[in-house]
Amino acid sequence: MDEVYRNDDAVVDKALKDLMMHFDAVQVFTTRHEVSEDGPRTIGITKGGGNHFSRLGIVRDWLENSMVDNDEYRDDYVDPEHDDPADED
Repeated sequence: MDEVYRNDDAVVDKALKDLMMHFDAVQVFTTRHEVSEDGPRTIGITKGGGNHFSRLGIVRDWLENSMVDNDEYRDDYVDPEHDDPADED
């Protein structure tokens, strides 16, 4: 494990500990885009504490709401007369 990752891991551990002082269940997802020798990549750390089923439920709710928001975004910002920008290479 490299030094940057160890520091990131410690930052997420601290945030989780701080949040757990106030909440019954916490799930933390983090991502960062980096450029490495192998090219660009996204790294992430996921940690959680508290009731596992509560965390699964809140993540499920977030995913369902995110899909609705994404559909609204697409309706507002993607012109149906043109190709989807996500399809571009």
